[in-house]
Amino acid sequence: MSRVMKTICCAGLVLFTACNITGPKSVSGRNLKVRLLWVQSYPEETWEKAKQGLWWALSGLGALPPPDEKPLQLISRQDQRVIMELDLAAAGFHPAAVEPLRAAVTPILESDEMRLYGAVDIGRFLMLTLYEPEQYYTISGAAETLAEFRASSMQGEKEWFAVTASLLTESDRLVEFNAAPASVSKMGFVVSEGHGSLVGGDFVEQEFEVIDFMDNGRQRFTIYDVSGKRLETATISPAGQPGKCMWCHEMRLQTGSSQNQTVPPYLSFEQFRRAISDMQQLIDRTRREQVTAVNYEEYHVHTWSELLAEMFLSPSAERLALEWQLPLAETEQLLADAELQTHVHEEYPQFGPLYTRRQADSLYLQILPELAGREGHPLYGKEVSGYRNLWTRNSAREAE
Repeated sequence: MSRVMKTICCAGLVLFTACNITGPKSVSGRNLKVRLLWVQSYPEETWEKAKQGLWWALSGLGALPPPDEKPLQLISRQDQRVIMELDLAAAGFHPAAVEPLRAAVTPILESDEMRLYGAVDIGRFLMLTLYEPEQYYTISGAAETLAEFRASSMQGEKEWFAVTASLLTESDRLVEFNAAPASVSKMGFVVSEGHGSLVGGDFVEQEFEVIDFMDNGRQRFTIYDVSGKRLETATISPAGQPGKCMWCHEMRLQTGSSQNQTVPPYLSFEQFRRAISDMQQLIDRTRREQVTAVNYEEYHVHTWSELLAEMFLSPSAERLALEWQLPLAETEQLLADAELQTHVHEEYPQFGPLYTRRQADSLYLQILPELAGREGHPLYGKEVSGYRNLWTRNSAREAE
């Protein structure tokens, strides 16, 4: 054990008691409450931003959180560390989402992280729900097959747009969508990925990325293979997992590049742009009329939501110190002694050197016995043998 590990942890750390698991009567007395931990991930992050980001994330799963914010109850609050209890049964989910939510939440409630800290990191919670493709699909109610999607979301007159100059992929793509939808519930898109040329007439479909809208006005993203079977991630294009689709399309529908050439009999780029603009106005109007805790007027809310997951996956030394409830200097020494490598985030370089979640969790397992034996630390005296971290993917956007 390093010399730094033998120092006494700073005073004032709070010992958070284990979660009292009692289920809301509205769901037949069975539990859909989960306690979550937020720790500050970057200097500009506040609890208020994190809370808004959480509402946004839940809406991505299909929830319409009420404006009174009652589903979220604070258990303990400090400037950089908050424990809250989230009642998913009261968060505005469709009744069909209850059992998928329960399936996702049960391992979290039974985890060692919950047992030791009385809460699970909010980033880990999102990685196990919103950013776990199969959980996302089942909770949000995505169609199991492309045929089911077409039957439910692609009805009436259609229009098509040929993508010959994509911002995402070098290959051509064909966008099929419902013409002049009267409401967001009538909007549906099927984007065909494949090989060959739309201009040359030899384009062959191989995979499908689709979008429709949930009752709360948020897009739902699903990927299917050529046989119509649901996929966790795109394999033909770099579109990635549904989480990556969200981060590009959740605020506004995309029109693509004006460099697209017109391919008869499909729409021209200008015709497609006007159709998308009309639909976006309908989406914006629908969202403004909703009575919800989700803030659609603040453009950066979706970024705050994304960062809850992204900074969990790429934590700074400061964040890890808050997680482990150790002084920053000691945490930095531990990281240095373990020779963990850092990286600079491609999208958020302003946050400086960051670690990977897998490496940080691995180091945590090594120091856990010492923390449990350290008088004054919140874990002092707790049973930590056999502790297992809740596994999450390395990325909210890409396949493993």
